[in-house]
Parts: sequence; C-alpha cells; structure tokens
Amino acid sequence: MMPLSLDELRELTPGFVMGTLDSHELAQFNVSLQDAGTAAALAPEIAAHRAVVDFLSTERAITPSIDFKNRVTARIAAETRGTATAEKERVQEFQTAPQAAKKSATVALQLPVRRASKAPWYGAGLLAIALAAA
Repeated sequence: MMPLSLDELRELTPGFVMGTLDSHELAQFNVSLQDAGTAAALAPEIAAHRAVVDFLSTERAITPSIDFKNRVTARIAAETRGTATAEKERVQEFQTAPQAAKKSATVALQLPVRRASKAPWYGAGLLAIALAAA
C-alpha cells in the first residue's frame, strides 16, 4: 500500500478526525502516518480539527420555533411543486409541438452568446481623436 502525499492527507484529515473514512482510506492514512516527518507535519492540522470537533460537539443545540419549521416546510413544498409543474409543462409542450417547433426548441435551449463591451472601442476612438488633434 502506497503512502499518501501530504496534500492528500490534508484532504482526508477532517474525515480521519470525525471517523468518516472508509476502511481503505483509513488504512492508507495510518500507513502514511508511520513516517515521522509526515506525522509531525500533519500533527497541527489534526489537533486543529479535533479542537473544532470538540467545540462543536459541546455547543448547545438550538431548536427552531414551530413557526420557522412550518415556513421552511411550506416554502420547500411550494418550490418543489413549482419545479415539478414547470418541468411537466415543458415536457408536455415539447411532446405536442410540431416537428419544426421541436427543432427550434432545441436551438432555443442553447446558451446565449455574450457580446463584448463597446467601451474599449470608445476609448480607442477618443485616443485617435486626441492623437489627430495633437
């Protein structure tokens, strides 16, 4: 098993501290930590992540009010219904459209081309006028 690079270990450090690495990642992490230089370089990061996890685990949980829960639930339901309804309407429109409209609908779904600003041309024009006047 190949030891991981320091950058790869840094990416896996939060998962190591929280215990969310799969068995293969954990084995690679432990093999990489056998190197004293790597372990010394990673020790401050592991300590920092452990401090954050400890801090967050001791914080008091805040329960949202019933009103807040109801508003969030209603908004999610409305957005879900709106998205599903709009998607159904688009599918239905496409299925009932004539063949020519289907081809144009495909073209309409392409991203619009953004045109360049005319500001540089105005600047160049002003510069040309200034040079001509001089």
